[in-house]
Amino acid sequence: GGDGELIPAFLSAMLMITSVLVFAYVIHALGRLRTEESNGYLEILLSTQLSRGAWLARHGVVVALGGMVMLVLSGTILAISVNIATDTTADVAEYIYAALSYFPVVLLFGSLYVLLFGVVPRIAGLVTWLLFGFVAFMSWLGPMLQFDDWVYDLSPLEYVNAAPAEDIDVQPLAIMTGFALVLIATGVVAWRVRDIDQ
Repeated sequence: GGDGELIPAFLSAMLMITSVLVFAYVIHALGRLRTEESNGYLEILLSTQLSRGAWLARHGVVVALGGMVMLVLSGTILAISVNIATDTTADVAEYIYAALSYFPVVLLFGSLYVLLFGVVPRIAGLVTWLLFGFVAFMSWLGPMLQFDDWVYDLSPLEYVNAAPAEDIDVQPLAIMTGFALVLIATGVVAWRVRDIDQ
């Protein structure tokens, strides 16, 4: 009985930790946008038939799919590890679903980078990494510290239930996804009209 409750809680914490690593991957991978622009490679690409929108979309889709695959793999590996190493049976599909509950936060980090890249590209990486640092700090050390509630509420992870130990609340995830899509659309529009910045 105790292990049956303890293992899902432990794995929920592990999924949260691995999701933070996925956020870092997204920021790092999207940093290639700024690198290609600043080193002049983008101008060479755009001198061909490649459009600004297609270039940005190509990067964004690859990064988003990469983040999704990483989440799926983390849920799969954790569930299989439990099934092999313990007497508890973990439903692989349930853990994949739990891992994917963090995908709206992946989108949120990516959308913030895209927005800033479209508007103020020189600080896109800095601001997004600062947010990452805050989220990582609050997720790993925040629970041990006594902050006011509003400080915890600043982290998007605060709105993701610790599945599978807790039931997934779809509403905040849907709101987060919708907000991320608005940021992406705004960033794309800004990117299409601004000058190349080296």
